[in-house]
Amino acid sequence: MNSRCEIQRRPGGGGFSGSPVTGSPAMGAQSRRRKMAPRPADYKLQIIIIGSRGVGKTSLMERFTDDTFCEACKSTVGVDFKIKTVELRGKKIRLQIWDTAGQERFNSITSAYYRGAKGIIVVYDITKQETFEDLPKWMKMIDKYASEDAELLLVGNKLDCEADRVIARQQAERFASRISGMRFCEASAKDNFNVDEIFLKLVDDILSKMPLEMPSRELSNSVLSLQPEPEVPPELPPPRLRCC
Repeated sequence: MNSRCEIQRRPGGGGFSGSPVTGSPAMGAQSRRRKMAPRPADYKLQIIIIGSRGVGKTSLMERFTDDTFCEACKSTVGVDFKIKTVELRGKKIRLQIWDTAGQERFNSITSAYYRGAKGIIVVYDITKQETFEDLPKWMKMIDKYASEDAELLLVGNKLDCEADRVIARQQAERFASRISGMRFCEASAKDNFNVDEIFLKLVDDILSKMPLEMPSRELSNSVLSLQPEPEVPPELPPPRLRCC
């Protein structure tokens, strides 16, 4: 950001003015005004997204950071990352979001990014059984490399392909319930459904472990709490639940 005063041109053109501004006091004050520097972030958090190839990790990251969606994204090679600043609980948080490759040949590269992560999003594709069966493998990676304090969130992506679903929501809920502290949510990067919610919920869980200047009654209320699945008649398709 350039904080220098802009040089005033004389009315009617003819080059820059080399003499002091002799116009109105308001104009002189405006020429000397400097832009305020943005408030620095209160926290800087690292989040990583893991999961098998093709589950939509890159799509989730780009939808959250840039609000874009690519129908035919190329597979991530090694790691990629995006930066996004959010405000939550009255704090400014700078997020560094790492998108990791799903292929096993990149595991030796991506393992280093687990260590500094405050939050880990584990993604599977609700239309592909093998991506769900790979979840224990990703949990082993977390146990081996990640901090015990890292917040975990399981995400079933591609909810826009409900007609092709092979992984029932209840299956994933049971899996997440066996992992201490792991939350679960379904989302669609394509439809932009629950994308902001999953990232903000994860950040909120991270912040809840940090000392904040906030009354305890406010800390006890989750900003984006998960809601239980409602009862629906058997002839109707289950509703797409939001994380909040």
